[in-house]
Amino acid sequence: MYSTVFLNSRFLGNSTSVTLEGEGRLHLLNYDEVYTFTFPVVYARGLLWGTLAMELGGNIYVKCDTTGYRSDIEFKVRGFFGGEPNLISGKISKGTVDEDGNWEKKLQTLHTFEGRWDGAINIKDTRTKVPSLSLSLSLSLSLSLSLSL
Repeated sequence: MYSTVFLNSRFLGNSTSVTLEGEGRLHLLNYDEVYTFTFPVVYARGLLWGTLAMELGGNIYVKCDTTGYRSDIEFKVRGFFGGEPNLISGKISKGTVDEDGNWEKKLQTLHTFEGRWDGAINIKDTRTKVPSLSLSLSLSLSLSLSLSL
């Protein structure tokens, strides 16, 4: 995995945002597939008053030129007066790529999804309009820090 990222941060009064501009690439050697992806905007809210909270926002994509699959994902931020945190929605599409690596404009949407990136995500097949899969995610974050002087 490797990426080229330009970091851009802004102070917004009681919050700050960090934009990671650029792309990452993940090469799955066993399948000979390279996935290209972008990064969401990271927000830290409640820096001076209120409850400190981290949020992800913005639109990203994950695509594979080898298979022709592409996922467009929207990370939704809470509104100014509240709302539910960590919501996402998006679609999974299939297209074709020419010999030069350019995507054709016509993509067929296979699935749509919505839910929480830290909880349950419901995936719906667009052809049958029937929910095809429900994922339940549980994130456990741990941080270990060691300093040697």
